[in-house]
Amino acid sequence: MGAALDVLDLHARHNITATNCVRRDLLRIYYVKADQAQSLEPQDKELLGLLHDTAVNLGYAIEVVDHLNGDEADDPILYAVNYLLKAAKRFADEGVAAGLACGACI
Repeated sequence: MGAALDVLDLHARHNITATNCVRRDLLRIYYVKADQAQSLEPQDKELLGLLHDTAVNLGYAIEVVDHLNGDEADDPILYAVNYLLKAAKRFADEGVAAGLACGACI
């Protein structure tokens, strides 16, 4: 997620449009929320909720990047951002699944 944010930030600075800035700012908001999860221990009850929220937010960010990267705005940089976001979402989804599985074992 951080890598995607870095790429979007660089892209927004070199290709200054409202759309690029909104994409970057949206992902920055989601990144700050996801960053809270890094300070938690695996047994913290909040972690599962934060991972779930992160997965949902990443889904939204992916949808926004996909939708705004249509035929007219076909941008290879945004395809790279989308790839990084999808990788981050898989990671968050796996964390949620693992947390739910561990919770079911208790």
